[in-house]
Amino acid sequence: SLAGVASAPSGDDDDEDEEGEGRSIVDSLADIAVDELLRFGPRPSCRPKDVMHVAERLAAAGASGKSLRRLSRTAADILESKGCAGGTNGSTSESLIELLRNDGFDMHSDRPLLWIWRFSIRQKKQRSFLRVAARRYEGMAKSQDCARQGGGDDIDDENDDDDDDSADAVPSCHPPAPEEGYDWGSIYDDPTLPLVVDVGSGMGVSLHGLATMDDEDSGSSRNKLMRSADDAGEKKPSSSSSRSSPIELEWGNCNFAGADLSRLATGFANGASKRSGLLGRLRFFVDDAERFLERVRATYPGRVMLVMIQFPTPFRLQHTFRPEKKEKKEMEEMEE
Repeated sequence: SLAGVASAPSGDDDDEDEEGEGRSIVDSLADIAVDELLRFGPRPSCRPKDVMHVAERLAAAGASGKSLRRLSRTAADILESKGCAGGTNGSTSESLIELLRNDGFDMHSDRPLLWIWRFSIRQKKQRSFLRVAARRYEGMAKSQDCARQGGGDDIDDENDDDDDDSADAVPSCHPPAPEEGYDWGSIYDDPTLPLVVDVGSGMGVSLHGLATMDDEDSGSSRNKLMRSADDAGEKKPSSSSSRSSPIELEWGNCNFAGADLSRLATGFANGASKRSGLLGRLRFFVDDAERFLERVRATYPGRVMLVMIQFPTPFRLQHTFRPEKKEKKEMEEMEE
């Protein structure tokens, strides 16, 4: 299901239901999944992990609203009928049954995030940034060789007024001026709002989580995306501040921009943004990191408040957490 959504990245699969509300093909698939779970879920041949996989994959694909809530509660009923506790959601310490019951199960829960990560690492990596880095390194090396052969760093002093093509022959270490800027007025509802940028945004879940931090309907796991204090073993914040980010920004009054070289990833991210009704504040661009940052610096009419550069494989970087083994253990417990 995740691959199917990624293959239609623009989000043009939306239609309207009988109540006039916007719907996506993912929500329709979630409704079909509910009917199928009610049909075969109670059977002994339907294992608890099969039920969870249905809910997890549709949540990872971006199902939301009434469809996801109905799917979550149906999955919880079936799991309970099979005497299964469902394991725990690592970042919130809630049982999966509680998470499904409390409408807190969505794209930003641990297990759907793991599905998205698995999907993303199977995609072909973009190599253009390596080629650009290699060209610039070679250019800087040539410049240093020329300086040494010419007797110092002042070899260009006598040629300052020459209008030749030498500057084009040796790539500069500075990013070039943007060939064309973005039309921010057509991209965002209010282009003067503060901007939060994610360089190498991948599938876009980090910015999507931040853009929904002010939503009353957001799940508990979504409001705990940034838990650096807990991960570092620091004192747990009080209950009044446990739902807030350690970075003091009014996320609801910000625009969000992500840049990545993968068209598939940015397409998935923009589709999720549209289905969540965030397209007026949250957009993703296929662009080189340096060129994108230069375009933002030169043309964005508002203030750039935060630039994020994050590790691309968070699950792989945590030595104490091995999701594959943990999931296998939880699934074995669910089947017992």
